[in-house]
Amino acid sequence: MQADNLVPNLVKKLKLPKNAMVADLGCGDGHDVLALQKMGYKSAYGFDLKPTKFKNFVKKDFFHLSGQWDLLLVLCATNNYHQIAVSLLLEKLKKNLNAKGYLYLVVPTKTSKDYKKAVKFFKLLEQKTFRVEDNHPPLGKHRHFLTSFLLQNI
Repeated sequence: MQADNLVPNLVKKLKLPKNAMVADLGCGDGHDVLALQKMGYKSAYGFDLKPTKFKNFVKKDFFHLSGQWDLLLVLCATNNYHQIAVSLLLEKLKKNLNAKGYLYLVVPTKTSKDYKKAVKFFKLLEQKTFRVEDNHPPLGKHRHFLTSFLLQNI
C-alpha cells in the first residue's frame, strides 16, 4: 500500500525518536522505509519476500522476524490471512515489540472484523476507516476502503 504521508504523519504523531527501531513488514518497493530514512530514521528496515534494492532491506516473512522493535508497520500485507493466522501473527508480533512499542495495521475494511477480534493482545489506541485512490493495471482507476488500527504493546 502506498498512501503518501501516512507513515511520516504516524511517526510525527507518535513522537517517535530518530533512533527508534522500525520495521515495515511486507514493504513491497520500500516506499515507506525510504520516506522514514529520508526523515532521519536510520534504523528503519523493510521486510518482504520479493527482492527489493534499498538500504536496510531484509528478505524474510513476518513469522521469521526477530529482535525488539519500537514500531511495526503492517500495511495491507496480510489481506489473505485467515482469522486464525491473524491471531498467530499478532501474538508473534507482540513478542517482537518493545514494552510500549506500537503496531500499526492497515487492512481492507471488509476483513477488519477478523482483526478487531485479534487485537485483544494490545491496547487499541485508534481505529479509523478511510479510502485510498489507486491507479494500476489491470484495474485502472479504483478505490480501496481500508481500516487502520494503531495498537500499543501492553
